[in-house]
Amino acid sequence: MIAVARITRSVGLKGEVAVSVLGGRPERLNELRTVEVGSTAERTETRSIESVEAQNGRTVVKLGGIGTRTEADALRGLWLFVEESRTAKLPAGSYYVHDIVGMTVVSDEGRKLGILQDVLNLPGGDLWVVQTDGGEAMIPAVREFVKTVDLAERTIVVHMIEGLLE
Repeated sequence: MIAVARITRSVGLKGEVAVSVLGGRPERLNELRTVEVGSTAERTETRSIESVEAQNGRTVVKLGGIGTRTEADALRGLWLFVEESRTAKLPAGSYYVHDIVGMTVVSDEGRKLGILQDVLNLPGGDLWVVQTDGGEAMIPAVREFVKTVDLAERTIVVHMIEGLLE
């Protein structure tokens, strides 16, 4: 199972939810009839996708069986998963969150910085949340900072600038 989106909040009164789509292709959800909804890929339930709309710069999804704001609120923070065979191929330099979370982050000088804990999909771009010895650090997921991602070695090399980990 592959995470394709995360539910961020409820929208309206009829059970719609706003989602943060991973991989930057919200239109991909239009191609799906069902998704698995859950906190992990192992703990999900199947839901139909009744509609997908762009509203005020966000992607809003109506899931089957969710008819009230209260029911939608209960889904906040859950993931939408699909079987790996149903996922779209990503362009070079793009990664599924599940592939990179847990990877070791090192500086381009070879210093271990921490472990990638989460990816925040924000309007200005993705931020990678790295757990360091001193707490959490946010690293913009842009070529200026992210130099290499080695899925086989499970390491990410980032270019450090002053204040990046503060």
